[in-house]
Amino acid sequence: MSNPKREWTYFNEAEDKWVEPPIIRDELDALFHEGKIDDYTECVNVRTAPRHGPMQQMPGIFYSNLSKVDIEFAPEPNEFLAARKDKPTTVLSGPNNGGKSFFLRHMYSHAGHEAYFVACNRFSHVDVLNSRQRDNNEHVQRYQDFISNFQSSRINSEDNELKLDQILTGIKDRQRVKMFNTARELLGNTFEMLRTDPENEFSPFIVNMDGENLRYGSSGTRLLLTILGILVDERFSIIIVDEP
Repeated sequence: MSNPKREWTYFNEAEDKWVEPPIIRDELDALFHEGKIDDYTECVNVRTAPRHGPMQQMPGIFYSNLSKVDIEFAPEPNEFLAARKDKPTTVLSGPNNGGKSFFLRHMYSHAGHEAYFVACNRFSHVDVLNSRQRDNNEHVQRYQDFISNFQSSRINSEDNELKLDQILTGIKDRQRVKMFNTARELLGNTFEMLRTDPENEFSPFIVNMDGENLRYGSSGTRLLLTILGILVDERFSIIIVDEP
């Protein structure tokens, strides 16, 4: 077991400030059992701090809402991630309910916003695509939201926030060409973006797959395109895929 990180702080109402330096989670739990902090004491994992700027502006999570699971990993997720970072592919194999998804979520929490976690519920519809303004930092916001939910959620959500339509309209043209070319090599189908009205450049797009709208394609085809789209997106250097 590695030494746990000092990444927790809490708001001390008596002193009207966030406690520094950060402490480990076990120390935070000990303070609660000793009656030095309460159920309603606001707590923050400092990994979420960059999004909020100064400590005084950080919203906290009530201590009573923090998730707590007494499980020891061997190796620790951050150690495993560091050991495999130079490997192109890593596969975890084990029985159902063996903790694979749980381990992957912990690993993602350590990987940072340059990673993306593809959860089990990967099915997504895709039909007419409208243009949208791409926020270059939306992946950072997505990771911070994951961390916030991961710290307090009491349910195991399998939904993906990044849908295929968002991927198709969010990546750059050259990345989309690479995505479609790779899909053609793997599946044998030809993909291209076509306007719904060829005579109106402001009309929305569809993805044409061998003469048909991609909405009629199989869920497996859409899943493959989703993963390929994330792989070509240069904002992500680590892709963590969970299997159902």
